[in-house]
Amino acid sequence: GGLSGGERRRLSVALELVTDPRVLLADEPTTGLDSFQAEKAVGLLRRLAARNDVPCVCTLHQPRASIWKMLDHFILLAPGGRVAYAGERKDAVGYFASLGHPCPAETNPAEYFIDLVSVDTEDPARRRTDADRIDRLVESWSEHGRSDVLPSPPREEGRSLRRRRRRPHSFRRFLALFNRARRQNFRAISVNFLRLCASSGLAVLLSMIFPGVSQGAPTARSVADRTALLSYSVINMAMMALMKTLDLMGKERHVVARERMRRQYSGGEYLAAKMLAEFPLDAGFSVLYAALLKRATGLRVGTGVLCGTLSLVTVACAALGFAVGSFAPDAETAMTMGMPLMIIYMVVGVINPGGVNPDDKRPIFLDWLKMASPVKWGIEALCVAEFKGMEFEKKRRWFRILDTPRYAAVLFFFFTLYTYAVGSCFQNYCFILVEWEVWP
Repeated sequence: GGLSGGERRRLSVALELVTDPRVLLADEPTTGLDSFQAEKAVGLLRRLAARNDVPCVCTLHQPRASIWKMLDHFILLAPGGRVAYAGERKDAVGYFASLGHPCPAETNPAEYFIDLVSVDTEDPARRRTDADRIDRLVESWSEHGRSDVLPSPPREEGRSLRRRRRRPHSFRRFLALFNRARRQNFRAISVNFLRLCASSGLAVLLSMIFPGVSQGAPTARSVADRTALLSYSVINMAMMALMKTLDLMGKERHVVARERMRRQYSGGEYLAAKMLAEFPLDAGFSVLYAALLKRATGLRVGTGVLCGTLSLVTVACAALGFAVGSFAPDAETAMTMGMPLMIIYMVVGVINPGGVNPDDKRPIFLDWLKMASPVKWGIEALCVAEFKGMEFEKKRRWFRILDTPRYAAVLFFFFTLYTYAVGSCFQNYCFILVEWEVWP
């Protein structure tokens, strides 16, 4: 399903012509191609150059006879970069014949001219002979040198100079980038399928890990579970969006850099088109995850608020991935740079179950990191929507005490004291039995 060698060369030519260049430079466009594909590549260059009035300069090694006839002018370079001929193709055979080097019949002139400036390095005698011949050819051309070795072709009467095409409007450039990004998303079937499985699977898994967030009236014991469930949901969507964007930006960096160098579009146009194309897909996975999580648990937050908040977190982390990926040379480096940053945002963004003492002084940069963390804003928004107006299930006094999360540490403390007391009593009892020689 990939492109052949000839198709790749023709595609490269098409990409260069999109920018409406003043001159087209092709470095060995026929290398690695068979004779048929090489002829098609050179023929394409000639047709496009003639149609668009764009001078085409290319380097060719041993072109076949049909390719040789397509050339208008050529430059024959001897070892050391010295010029042995530079002029029209049709005059080359007569010029070298006047120097005593006529082209044999039924011989490709291109191959014969290359042989004239080649040196046989294996035979010392032939090497000196070849070197002398090349020196004479270079000297003859330098003496024959003309200022108009590459004259401009005469223009037909009434033919005006070609007007350069105007650069497309910003909206057209944005639309082209958006359509390309949209097609890329639709073609990534395996990636979208894996994201679908991950979103649905994580929703089911988290609902099983936190069974305390069940249907019915909420209990005080479920406060910690609800906070953890919402926190993991935000972290899950943030990590998925960031990892996908880092990998995507790392792979597209070279293409974007090349197109930006050609001034085909601006960075803002690329980012806006990419974000707009990615948002429906990311929002779709967020809605799927939120719907499954809402159905499998007893979360009080509305479905719209849950879907909207997770979608916004996804978009924010995708933008973060684009920002980090723009500084990385490849996908691996982007991952290496982006993951520690996301971990920092996760650490400063989650809600501390033990609470925060407002009197404690912290470095100011931690507050800046917390304010810049999309995880922090997503978790706080969902927790506010979840716990606003919550009324706990009414139970008897003792069960209400046991159901309160803050009493878990107190109960654990008393349980530890009880275990220690029982263990100490049993140890002393065994010691007394041994002292009295009752224990065998």
